[in-house]
Amino acid sequence: MLLDACPRCGTRLTWRRRGLGQCTCRHDLLTATQVAALPVLVDLAAVIAGLCAGRCPNDSRLAPVPDATAAAQLVWFVASDIAERHTGWRSFHMAKPGSAEIVSAVSAAAPVLLDWPDGLQAWLRSRAELVANGVGVRATFGPVLHRLMASLRGPEFAFLHAEVRRWLADDWRGGHVKPWSPLYAPPRPGKLLTGVEAAERLGVTPSRVPRLVAAKLLDARTSRAGSRVFHLVPEPAVTALLARSAAALTLEAAAGRLGVTAGQVERLARAGLIRVLRSPPGRPRGVYVEPGALNELEARLDAACGRPRQSGAADCTLADLSERGRAALVPTLHCILVGTLSVARCDVGPGAPGLRRYLAPSACLAAPTGMGVADPCVPVRAAASSLGVSVRMVPRLVKAGCLQAPAARGIGGRLGRRAVTAASVVAFPGLFTTAAGLATVWRTSTREVTRRLSAAGIAPVLPRDPARGLSAVWRRSDCEGA
Repeated sequence: MLLDACPRCGTRLTWRRRGLGQCTCRHDLLTATQVAALPVLVDLAAVIAGLCAGRCPNDSRLAPVPDATAAAQLVWFVASDIAERHTGWRSFHMAKPGSAEIVSAVSAAAPVLLDWPDGLQAWLRSRAELVANGVGVRATFGPVLHRLMASLRGPEFAFLHAEVRRWLADDWRGGHVKPWSPLYAPPRPGKLLTGVEAAERLGVTPSRVPRLVAAKLLDARTSRAGSRVFHLVPEPAVTALLARSAAALTLEAAAGRLGVTAGQVERLARAGLIRVLRSPPGRPRGVYVEPGALNELEARLDAACGRPRQSGAADCTLADLSERGRAALVPTLHCILVGTLSVARCDVGPGAPGLRRYLAPSACLAAPTGMGVADPCVPVRAAASSLGVSVRMVPRLVKAGCLQAPAARGIGGRLGRRAVTAASVVAFPGLFTTAAGLATVWRTSTREVTRRLSAAGIAPVLPRDPARGLSAVWRRSDCEGA
């Protein structure tokens, strides 16, 4: 029975009364209405009563408290923290709250003592969920853990401190405890590593870890605290990246497997036809090819193959295309993979290099030397020089439809070295003009040309971009009237 006030006179009960069961108004408190206690409170009272009598309950689920005082302090601290959301920790922990508040808070805190260590871990998880943003013990838990270390100190609570440190080191997924913190414990293998620790394992600088994460080479859990970004990397992810780096092939080794030169392998990588690792951790600086990328390329070529046939003296394999020009192999492979061209599998020995197992399409053999498709192309730099524009303007002209590119122009999201058709370069001066060209014809400035065309309502095909140093381009047929 828990009473705060006398049921008859309503006076708050104090120790200054006639008897334990009697109020100052002589009312018998034992006649008050009785309410059945919760089972968890009955179990808690039985455990504390046994500890007071010197009997240690034989229960493996019970927290290893040495005496009843330590048990009561542990339950009361957690109950005060649970009630903090409503009444405040200080007023509940140091003052005498109402009976209803005590029953609610102690019932919720009892599993910390009766169900060890699951009860403690459930309470820690509930405290960690209160803060949505932030990294670290203070940002996630607030002052509660440091308050626990200061309030429940002494050798009788060593088991509690050890379990809190172990949970933070091994089971907490919200951040990382600094080694100099009183809450720190060495993590077990497989724990999350900080960006600095992951950099030490990988043999790189800490500034490179965010770039590895952005490139999706390293799996990490990213958290933001204000303007700072924290990366927590699982240890298996670091081990997996080191294994990938060790198994990667150099350009020379990959070229020997494909039957081409190292330069052709690098061009295939720049075109996005094979995946590469650039300066992977633990290897000298350079470009490396993963074996799985070569297997994937051969599998895609197998899927694009028609009926196998015997190779003749006039046939040319894909590996032989590298001898026909620097840019012949890349656009040809791209056209094969997108289905524009077909390829046949050649009957060769099992030890032959990868690209020598496929016969080149006849369209590539009929093209001029250096071309992978039948439409002759010119290098981007040569096209820019011929048109009198900058090199960086050629991709914008292609995107605007002023210049034409074969199907291979989209390889890797950028133009190749020979990606502009010669016919479109020759036809460009007769179809389009720039502000500088019109200024020469009209004998005026480029600013005046722009003003006249804007006043006439003639919109450019390619708008002017001063930030990138690109001039506007108009159709000649639109400018004739102006």
